[in-house]
Amino acid sequence: MLDYNWVASERELKRATELNPNYPQTYAWNGARLMMLGKYDESLAAIQRGLDLDPTSNGINFYKGVCLGVAGRRDEAIQQFKKLIQMDPTSVAPLSPRLGVSAEWRLCSLGRRACTLT
Repeated sequence: MLDYNWVASERELKRATELNPNYPQTYAWNGARLMMLGKYDESLAAIQRGLDLDPTSNGINFYKGVCLGVAGRRDEAIQQFKKLIQMDPTSVAPLSPRLGVSAEWRLCSLGRRACTLT
């Protein structure tokens, strides 16, 4: 995905899912790909599938918050980041001093900035 070859990444993620449909990170990566393409509903569905398989994954919970924020669903994004912080306060500790406003909205803003790099 780093080279932004969306066709190839879609094909490879689909194949990875076929090989192991119970690997949650594959769904999260596909969700991130879809988010970068502006397909937020599809992205959230893929991310949710990953969370269904691994509800305690910090990374997948973070992706969900970022996608909600980028999609303009601010209140839901904040709730998602609150959930992430409650699950594991150390997962976001390195980011906190640099972000500004509430910890949850700082994370949402960080995610939005990351997605503007496309």
